[in-house]
Order: sequence, then C-alpha cells, then structure tokens
Amino acid sequence: MNKFFVVIAIVLLASCARIKEEPTPWNTEAVPVVFSVITPDSVVKIYLTNTYTGKEKTKYPLAKVSIMDENAHETELTRFDSLFVDKEHLVHIEKGKKYSLKVDLGDGSPVITASTTVPNQAAVFSEYSFIPLDTNEYQNSAYFSCKWSAVKANNPTDTYWLINSWNWDIDPVKNADNTYQAISSRLSYPGKADYYHISLVTTDCWLGKYLLNKRYQNVSITQGMDFTYVIFSEFSGTLPDFSNIENGVGLFGSYLSHTRDLEGNIITN
Repeated sequence: MNKFFVVIAIVLLASCARIKEEPTPWNTEAVPVVFSVITPDSVVKIYLTNTYTGKEKTKYPLAKVSIMDENAHETELTRFDSLFVDKEHLVHIEKGKKYSLKVDLGDGSPVITASTTVPNQAAVFSEYSFIPLDTNEYQNSAYFSCKWSAVKANNPTDTYWLINSWNWDIDPVKNADNTYQAISSRLSYPGKADYYHISLVTTDCWLGKYLLNKRYQNVSITQGMDFTYVIFSEFSGTLPDFSNIENGVGLFGSYLSHTRDLEGNIITN
C-alpha cells in the first residue's frame, strides 16, 4: 500500500556557493539534466535526461556515467535506459565523505560534473511526543511535539527537514540556542496509521535548496521511494529553479535520516 510523504522545510538561513538561478523556463536547444541523491546503505542511482524542446527526447546513446570518491576511485555505472546504477554494489557511501559524479555524453560536449559531501551525522530527536486524542476508522488527531539540535559536526550549510507519511504541514521553529522545535496541539492523521513514520532528515546544502524550492509546489513523496526517483519523476522538462550541475542542470545531493514510528520507536533502514 502506498504511503505518502510531505516535505516540511526547516530553513537554515545560509547560502551555498555556486547556486545557479536559471533565468528562463525553456531552452531552444536540449540541455542535459542529471538527478542523483545518495545516502549510506543505498544503491547509487543517477538519472540522465534532457530539457524538452518540442523535439524528440534525446537519449544520449553514447553516454558513460561514473561516481568517484574523495580518494579518486572511480566506478562506472550500468545503464538501464535513462537510469545508471551501481549494479554490483561497488560504491559504499560513507558519512562525512565527498563524492563526485561525471557524465561523458560521448558527443564531444563538455563533461558534466557535480559533487556533494554527505553530512557527518544525522540529527536525532531529543524530545518526541505523539499522544492520540481522538480516534476513528477514517481520521485521528493527536498532540504532537518534537525537538532536536543542529549537529555541530556537520557543515553549517546542512539543513534539517521533517518528512512524514501523511499530508500535514507543521513548521518547526529554530530557537536561539540552535535547537529546533515543532508543536501541534491537534494534529490530524489518517485512521489505521500503525505503519506511519516520521523522519528527521539531515541534508547537504544542495538537496536542502532543492527541497525548499519544491516545498512551495506542494510536492508529495511516496514512502518507499528514494529521493532520486521522486525528484526525477517530478521533472517537468523545464529548466529547474536551482541546479548544482556543471555543464548541465539538475541536482546531485546527499542526506542522512533518523526515523520513528508514531509511538516514538526508532525505525532502522
């Protein structure tokens, strides 16, 4: 059964270097688009497509895609149509490490590159309370509150988000002591919600910037999907508002997550 995530932004008021704001939504020539979001214990996947121009979609049949760790060890990915995958599970994503992607289109175009540094440590809930108030078969309500601290070991530009399994919007507040808190005195959620989870997600600045833009478009994420697939499936063919891809557009980001069920039990990946 599908379960739906809604991304709730916690804005860390810091900017990332080399953020590109694209001035127009359409190009007359196809621009290569790359999407990939990495996290430990997940297979590396990179999508390659292009912006739409009204012409036939470009397949880049000669393209080669690889990912490189900070020790310059490069792994070429296996192609499945628009998706390139670490089929042999040779790449092991680690916390605090920098990774780079490289896309050679094979047509003489400049090589597409991007990099991300995985956060050092996932933020965790220091306080968590979910107290049911009213329950029925279709709609429940509860008192909900949680609190966490920004991780000192992380980059100051890393961001923090609440992601949950149903459609609600609650804005955490950043306190002067660098903690975050979210409270709802009557939070509505679906009936029969024993399988619903709440995740505190720590992202690099690139994924954080992208999710912030998407928040205002009310994008929902299906539980069980990874960020890379969701972002790729939401791609509309126009130039994105934000990109950290060199010689193309799109996103290469990373994240860590800390997840609990409604009763507060920690859920492992």
